[in-house]
Amino acid sequence: MPTFSTLRIDKDAANPRVARLLLNRPERLNAINDQTPREIHAAVDWANTDDEIHVIVVEGAGKGFCGGYDLGQFGQGQIDHPCQQERHPWDPMDDYAYMKRNTEDFMSLWKSPKPTIAKVHGYAAAGGSDIALCCDLLLMAEDARIGYMPTRVWGCPTTAMWTYRIGPSRAKELMFTGDAIDGRTAAAWGLANEAVPAQGLEAATMKLAGRIAGVPRSHLAMHKLVVNQVLLAMGLEQSQQMATVFDGISRHNPEGLWFRRYAQAEGFKAAVQWRDSGRAIPEGDEARRLIRELESRRQFVGTDVLAFWREAGPSRWFRKDDAFDEAFRARFADAHGAAARGELDGWAATSEGALALLILLDQFPRNAFRGMPRMFATDEAARAIARRAIEAGFDAACEPGLRNFFYLPFMHSEALDDQDRAVQLTGPLGQEQMRYAVLHRDIIARFGRFPHHNAILGRATTAAEQQFLDEGGFAG
Repeated sequence: MPTFSTLRIDKDAANPRVARLLLNRPERLNAINDQTPREIHAAVDWANTDDEIHVIVVEGAGKGFCGGYDLGQFGQGQIDHPCQQERHPWDPMDDYAYMKRNTEDFMSLWKSPKPTIAKVHGYAAAGGSDIALCCDLLLMAEDARIGYMPTRVWGCPTTAMWTYRIGPSRAKELMFTGDAIDGRTAAAWGLANEAVPAQGLEAATMKLAGRIAGVPRSHLAMHKLVVNQVLLAMGLEQSQQMATVFDGISRHNPEGLWFRRYAQAEGFKAAVQWRDSGRAIPEGDEARRLIRELESRRQFVGTDVLAFWREAGPSRWFRKDDAFDEAFRARFADAHGAAARGELDGWAATSEGALALLILLDQFPRNAFRGMPRMFATDEAARAIARRAIEAGFDAACEPGLRNFFYLPFMHSEALDDQDRAVQLTGPLGQEQMRYAVLHRDIIARFGRFPHHNAILGRATTAAEQQFLDEGGFAG
């Protein structure tokens, strides 16, 4: 069986003519990340190459079917992403290319020659409803809910399936309100084929899947093509093209950008609560004013980090000082946590912002979590920021006294390639900086790791490493 990071697919143990595609991120309510659409497409392709399989059941692990796109990443996170662009002006075709590919991946369920059945319990929300409605048939628990809440702000369903499934009047009602409906209502409106008590959903789904699985594959494919052709003739592909363009606009216009900034400042739960409460969404000039206020708050934190660091100066940066460590920790623990979760990645769009982010990810842990494994937890994130910043020339734009902080993430790495890069980058900064870069590089070249990290990380120390430490070798 193929293996995936966001889902699982295999044949049903009792009826191998039925494939079971399980969305499998229960800790995130099966929320959609960058990999999910690609893996759905790959799983459907796998099922279609196996002649024993006749029908595919799509379901979710844990409490629900799928909670939509992961707002911890796409809404709250301060990342520059094709569908959440921090750069200005935004490029609508970057957004369109990314989201159209996602739509096509979800539509692999609809285009599959083998029938697909969505088995929905809990929530099929926003992008999760796209997945469910791209399936040919929909079975729901009576208390399950399905809807596209982001139509209130920050979204337009790119698969555009609602009108084709329930007609224009019902579709407009749900699009205008952002409301979700339960399984009973979905069945009454013709959206769901059947709604059953939650405890009977598995049996009802497998009864239907088993009935379909007895029909020859060629017949199933022909009948599906005939029905799908009707929707294509009605303009489904054109509707999806327009919806995908509008989806990008809805995330980058004043209202969509306000929602993103509010989620970044207050957390996605607070943003979703505002959106779904019925409270008026700020729009136009009001949204622009609130965006400016939220952005100024965010920028202040980055400025505060740099002011604190400059004031501390070289005499305190690398010296063990409990009072300084405590002051650093007390003042910026929350900012470090946000940076560690990727919520401040938008800072990396400027030289000073990237520097502040590197101080939070690379320097803060070495002071705040001294002697604990956690002091190394964000090293890789710091290196990723440093790589992009250097490629953008932000290090060259930085004042000489702080430029080394763009290079220290490589000096802190236990990969020799990173160490070589640190030596190369540090050379122009002078002999003292170069001496430390060469010292770090030579240790990694000799041992493949830093011996003085062993005790902190619970690693066994070799005899050669212990001798190095006993003889006064570098210990941080």
